[in-house]
Amino acid sequence: MKKLLVRVVRQSPAMIVAMLALFVALTGTAVATTSALIGSAQIRNNSITGLDVKNRSLRPIDFRGSVRGPRGLRGLTGATGATGATGPQGPPGPATGAAGGDLTGNYPNPTIASGAVTPSKLGGIPAVRARATASQSIANGAVTDLVLPTEDFDTANLHDNVVNNSRVTAPIAGIYHITGSVRWDNNTAGRRIAILTLNNVTQIGRDAVSPNNTSGFGPEQDVDTLYRLNAGDFVELNVFQDSGAALNVEIIGPSSSVLAMSWVSP
Repeated sequence: MKKLLVRVVRQSPAMIVAMLALFVALTGTAVATTSALIGSAQIRNNSITGLDVKNRSLRPIDFRGSVRGPRGLRGLTGATGATGATGPQGPPGPATGAAGGDLTGNYPNPTIASGAVTPSKLGGIPAVRARATASQSIANGAVTDLVLPTEDFDTANLHDNVVNNSRVTAPIAGIYHITGSVRWDNNTAGRRIAILTLNNVTQIGRDAVSPNNTSGFGPEQDVDTLYRLNAGDFVELNVFQDSGAALNVEIIGPSSSVLAMSWVSP
């Protein structure tokens, strides 16, 4: 019987099949199918090396039933990369501990210490005192705005000595203390009325007298109120008399005629 020695080196499956077919033809040995030409029993352990297998010719299915080999050694750790850019700063954490200075108690909820708020620590409170500098004639039977061309003080621009100088205006909302004072010339006829008027519409304070004295001096009137104002609201001191003729409002130093207003609280 002739024998053919075949060495398979990096042969493709098709080439192996062709060579086995040639072997069968020469030896007269018949096989049922090409898939049973070479079985596991015919291959000696450790006889096939990497050189005997064509690159990429084996698939995962060809390794069914195989046993996973031991894990290889871990490779060396690579060099540390460069430090990245600093991220944005996070929100500050809650404050804790005892409060100091003008505060008492503990953070995060300290309170103002007793006696810590002194006059020197107060902010500017809106306040104004505007007054007349000359007598003003008031027509009979007509409500008239008093002219107030000067200021004793004005902490927050509540008054203008020229433009609409009969008004004092609230710069911020809140409760205001509002006062007005008037002194009339001597005359016993009719009535005298002093009025605090809001936005030229609403009476928010009023004083009325009927003079009947014989002292030789005209009546003096004071009107006083607390009222909540919105920012931009203005107040005027109006007067009225019905003596039958024009009558003057007098000036007695800085005491009259005066319109004053001061912020009290929110």
